[in-house]
Amino acid sequence: MSSVSAHPERLLLALDEALDHEVHLILYGRSAIWLGFDNPPAAAATTQDVDAIIPNDQVQALADDLRFWDARDAVNERFKYEGLYITHLFPENDVFLRRDWAKQILPITRLQLNHLKLFRPATVDLVLTKMMRGNDE
Repeated sequence: MSSVSAHPERLLLALDEALDHEVHLILYGRSAIWLGFDNPPAAAATTQDVDAIIPNDQVQALADDLRFWDARDAVNERFKYEGLYITHLFPENDVFLRRDWAKQILPITRLQLNHLKLFRPATVDLVLTKMMRGNDE
């Protein structure tokens, strides 16, 4: 893996810096592949965005967390001219996952963060999320 130039790292480090409290995010998509696996494919480093799954029991708390949204908006503003963003934050009901997916999430510890606690779904659930898109990319 390379230095902090990878897009997911840049976005998440900026979000962590903008936050003033703990936030848990369950990443999926290429940012989860880049940060959650050893020896990920280089293409995962160039994803334009960070996607996250919000467990149903946390949707309202995150929706009400205005400081999180302000931090997220500041990051999106900072990186908008590079075409990088954090916008795809979906409730678990909007994502194809196994019924017990949340019991099998794995911590992502590759980045040194102060406020963000990152996780990824089990590999089989990552595959399911990709299948739901109907996109070969």
